[in-house]
Amino acid sequence: MTRHHSSAHGAREDFGTLMRLWRQRRGVSQSDLALDADVSQRHISFLESGRSSPSREMVLCLARALDMPLREQNRFLQAAGFAAHFQQRGLDDPALGMVSKVLRQLLDRHEPFPAMVINARHELLIPNQGAIRFMSMFLTPEEIAGFAADGTVNLAQLMLEPKGLRPFVEDWENVARPIIARMAHEMRVTGDLDGQALVRRLCAIPGVPSDWRKPRIDAPDLPVLTFSLRKGSMRVSFLTTLTTLGTPQDITLHELRIECFYPADSETEAIFR
Repeated sequence: MTRHHSSAHGAREDFGTLMRLWRQRRGVSQSDLALDADVSQRHISFLESGRSSPSREMVLCLARALDMPLREQNRFLQAAGFAAHFQQRGLDDPALGMVSKVLRQLLDRHEPFPAMVINARHELLIPNQGAIRFMSMFLTPEEIAGFAADGTVNLAQLMLEPKGLRPFVEDWENVARPIIARMAHEMRVTGDLDGQALVRRLCAIPGVPSDWRKPRIDAPDLPVLTFSLRKGSMRVSFLTTLTTLGTPQDITLHELRIECFYPADSETEAIFR
C-alpha cells in the first residue's frame, strides 16, 4: 500500500512519485540509483510503483544517493510516513551558538568592507558594519525596512525594485539578471516550492522580464563579475564571493551563504577605509 503525506502546500504527496521526480531531476536511471543505493533495480521499481514501502534507513539512503538538500530529505521522509530527521533552528538558537559566533567573526574580519550572511532566498540574516554602511550610502533605514518581510530584508528584491538599489546600479540589467537566473536555478534544483514562488513574485516586479529566470546563452565570458553603484559624484565598485558551510546537519546552516564584497578599484577601497 502506498504511503501518502499532506505537504505544507496542501497537496497529497506520494513517495514513489516524489522519488521518480528526484531521479529524473538528477538524470539517473533506476539501475543507476539502485547501484548507488546498493539495492536491486527491482526494489527501486517496486518503491516507485508503490508495491513496496521503504524503511526509514532506505529513505535516507536514497535521499543521499539523489543528493537531496536537507529540507527535501525531510519532505521525502514525510512522504514515506516518517517524521522529519533534520532540524531547522534559528541562528539565535543556543545549539548554534558556536556557529553564530564563528560567522560573526568572519564578518568582523572582513571590515571595513561589506560582508553578510544570507540564505538561499537572498534574505539578509547578519550584516557586518561595512554592509550597513554600504546600504546606507544609497537608502535610508526607513527605505530599507520597507523591503523587510517579517523583519528580514530580501536583497534580491532590494536590487530589483525601482524604489530600492535599482536606480543606482550601473548596467542594472546585466547585474540583476544573473541574480534571478541563479536563484531560479537553485530553487528548481533543490525543489524549493516557496523559493520558486518567490522567484515568480520577483519577476512580476515592473521592468523585470520573466525570461530572466533562464540563464543567458550570450552571457559575457568574464573570469569574475563586478558591479558598480553611483549616487551623485560617489561611485563604488565591487566583486563578490559566496561561501557555504561544509557538510552541515541543520537545514538553516545548509542554506547559509557568506557573501563578501571586495573593492574592485582603489577609489572604492579608499572610501571604505
